[in-house]
Amino acid sequence: MGIFDRGVMAMLAGLGVLLSGSAHAADAVEGQPAPWQMGFQNAATPIMHEITNFHAYVTTIIVVVGLFVTGLLIYVIVRFNERSHPVPSRTSHNTSIEIAWIRFLAFALIMSPAMLPGSPLYALRTSRPGLQ
Repeated sequence: MGIFDRGVMAMLAGLGVLLSGSAHAADAVEGQPAPWQMGFQNAATPIMHEITNFHAYVTTIIVVVGLFVTGLLIYVIVRFNERSHPVPSRTSHNTSIEIAWIRFLAFALIMSPAMLPGSPLYALRTSRPGLQ
């Protein structure tokens, strides 16, 4: 069996798993997890509804940032390859860029979206005094 045959068999096996998972999803009882379920269950409380929306919002941001970084990486690979620049520059440690980057990261960590007022996690933490 060649490499191509193994790839075709793996794709068929994956397709079979996907199709069998969708058949079980129709049998799910409300409020119970389903086999191979992707995502959250339906929200039963307003806090969980907000957490689900917050999850979708953060996932969107992560995907956009990931696509941006991938684009930058492809740009750098194509533009600054060995054929274009046979002798690399000796530039290193751009202090102003490093300081700006560290300030941005510190701000992002200190002002984490999970702890900002209006966030569902902030609301959950303040709605139960015992969790503080």
